[in-house]
Amino acid sequence: MATTINPFVFGKAAEGDYFTDRQEDAKRLTANLTHGINTILISPRR
Repeated sequence: MATTINPFVFGKAAEGDYFTDRQEDAKRLTANLTHGINTILISPRR
């Protein structure tokens, strides 16, 4: 039986090729954390 390689990375921060199209989100999150603004991240289930 052939083994399948899981393309998803779990348990560590997404960066590089795994973190795409989120530049504006990253800027806003960084600004919120820098200024002590409480922030909640919500995402739809895939």
